[in-house]
Amino acid sequence: MKNFLIGLLIVAIIIGTAFGVKWEIDTFNAKYNAPVVEEIKEVEDIIKTKEELNVTDDLVVNLINNLTNITNYSGNDFFGYLYQKDMYELKDLSNQFKLNVAMAYLIDDNDYDYEDVYNNKTTISISQIEEYAKKIFGENVSLNYEDIKGSCEAWWWTYDKTNQLYKNPSTGCGGAFLPQYYKKTTKAIKYDDKIEIIEKVAYSEYTDTDIPIKTIYTSMNKNQELIKLENNEDFNINNYLDKLDSYKYTFKKEGDNYYFYSVELIKWGEIIWKTFL
Repeated sequence: MKNFLIGLLIVAIIIGTAFGVKWEIDTFNAKYNAPVVEEIKEVEDIIKTKEELNVTDDLVVNLINNLTNITNYSGNDFFGYLYQKDMYELKDLSNQFKLNVAMAYLIDDNDYDYEDVYNNKTTISISQIEEYAKKIFGENVSLNYEDIKGSCEAWWWTYDKTNQLYKNPSTGCGGAFLPQYYKKTTKAIKYDDKIEIIEKVAYSEYTDTDIPIKTIYTSMNKNQELIKLENNEDFNINNYLDKLDSYKYTFKKEGDNYYFYSVELIKWGEIIWKTFL
């Protein structure tokens, strides 16, 4: 009888311990596991909403080109403008940059010919400039209307404040042995609320114009040389992508459209963990 009672007590202790452990587990799950499960669900949702785009898609090409067109030619004041700081947000862009981007986009989109515009004394209204600025920078873009100067793609325009018109364009672009950027878009990811585009960039300038010799660097500061090319030998950026820094462009979605939000330098080696994770 005594052994029976001891056995019964042991069974009771085991059952009580099991219930106690289950209660502790339930309490822990209620306190800690629910947030963890929720965070995992959020990560899964993010993964599901990512879509890799073809870098040759019109959407990707237009987002980059309409923004950076005036930064390509070294005769422009805005040559390499977006590469001069580690990060630019929309609020950091100068008024002249935004005006030049809008005007260059307007000229290209309407297929204006400079000689025709100049000879016919064509004028551009500020409402047209505003329309194209909004296409790139969004509905809330802030502009201060003034003479437009500094880029060949936008030409140079005089602002008629009385009539709120741009008129009398002029341009004088050209030159040889000029510095240039080699660029390649390598990735584009679309999320529910934005598109991120990665661009690789190399900088070149002529270090000897007699032969001539063109030297390619990883950036405008010329800290790291990639290669020297003689007699206008072509540079293939694809052979050096793994040695170049990257720039991540972010375009935020508003309605059905995407507008520039920021561009950020991602140094070589950071691209894997800092981008698209």
